[in-house]
Amino acid sequence: MVELDEFTTQLETLITARGENLQTQVLPALKEQFKSMRASFEALHTTLQKKGLIREDPYHYEERVAELTVPSDAPYLDSEKDKALSERLGQYRARMEFLTEYYDFSLDNLNLRALKEIVKFVKYINWRNLSETATQPTTRGLAEQLIGIKRGSNQLSINIVKDAQEQLNRISATVQKLLKEITTYYRESYKLQIRLHVLERADVQEQPDREQYDAAARKVKSALPKVLPGQPFARDLVLEIFAENDPVDGEGYRQSLLESLSLPKQTDTTDKKGPDLKPLLLDAARSLAASSRSLEEGAQKLEDNSLVLESRKLTFREFLSRLWDHLRGKDEESHVYVVDYLDATTNTRRSDEIVFEDFIASIRRRARIYGGILNKGAQPWRKLQESSEDAILKFVMKDTNELNVVVRRFESLDTYFRSEVSREQWSQLRGTNVEITTIRDHVLRTRKKTQQYVSKTEEIQQLRKLGMEDAY
Repeated sequence: MVELDEFTTQLETLITARGENLQTQVLPALKEQFKSMRASFEALHTTLQKKGLIREDPYHYEERVAELTVPSDAPYLDSEKDKALSERLGQYRARMEFLTEYYDFSLDNLNLRALKEIVKFVKYINWRNLSETATQPTTRGLAEQLIGIKRGSNQLSINIVKDAQEQLNRISATVQKLLKEITTYYRESYKLQIRLHVLERADVQEQPDREQYDAAARKVKSALPKVLPGQPFARDLVLEIFAENDPVDGEGYRQSLLESLSLPKQTDTTDKKGPDLKPLLLDAARSLAASSRSLEEGAQKLEDNSLVLESRKLTFREFLSRLWDHLRGKDEESHVYVVDYLDATTNTRRSDEIVFEDFIASIRRRARIYGGILNKGAQPWRKLQESSEDAILKFVMKDTNELNVVVRRFESLDTYFRSEVSREQWSQLRGTNVEITTIRDHVLRTRKKTQQYVSKTEEIQQLRKLGMEDAY
């Protein structure tokens, strides 16, 4: 049985150790999480501005946030929606900047009142339930705008919105876990100060009868300003002290509290077993490999279209050029098509020289490899299973980027063939829109699963660093 004096001594030791851990590990990690949160929100905010869905807050640069407050979440009229969201998201952005650039995340500066305001700010936008049915007006309005973007045709904007939303959901959950740990520290620190300095001065018994709880709490409230000036009176926490001191049921409360405040023992994390995330990566690889059939069919259609192009009637200049090449013994062994495409990152048009036969051969080679990954009895799948997580991740990310190039070339070649043949031959061309749509779908699924893996891995590493292994 943990006696009260011994319990208070142990409690003081554990709270001191917990405070050191917060100062050196948890609080710096919290600030880094807010920086990541700000970066993801900036991506969303910029996209909304470019789409003209919100306006730049004219007061943003004049606003000087000296204290963290939460923007209004009051209902608004539909006619005021754009104005309200522009102002609120601008204020949210300014406060995020204040948190990451100026806020003092230290034990001396924080307290329960400040933590309560930070928690309210983090929950201001419900990133987990960002939908048109959300009960919070600002969350619902933002969701409606983002859903409009995701239903559009600009794939770059769609990807930015999806990625930022997923990151904000994940980061928000991590931040709330850290804030809960910090809040627990301040709650127990407050109770410890009451135990050490106030109970005796308030002439309150250490173990009052339950019928005397209210009277004892009033005595604590009366003595608190004299003993600990500036400390607010938290009745619920004072009642927790009485419950922990209870001679009948208090032992269980005390033991549970000591266990919850104990920091996990430092162990070698190199041998630490966490959740097995390799199946998630393998699933991502198989999602990518599911595009094998579309790749093969797309390659065949493009090859047929090339034959249509090459069989057309040559212009006189083309005839002379080929005749001259033939006389010099330089007959074309392969066809090079120069196609144009729009670079989404710079919004400029670029040219791409495609050695057609090599391109088609690479597509078919990729399709065969992907087919082997889909067949769980084939060598490519077994080899992938035996690979390390890092190797699988590199393979998935590399092939995802390469498939984006394949899709771009499919589109460019479709346009090129159509522009080079006569209208009478258009009916002979085979479009690849179905294959392009299917491949894109597989790429998006793969990217989502890869991001889940990366996010989960980062979260586990962060929790291990903070000594919170039991949180995953």
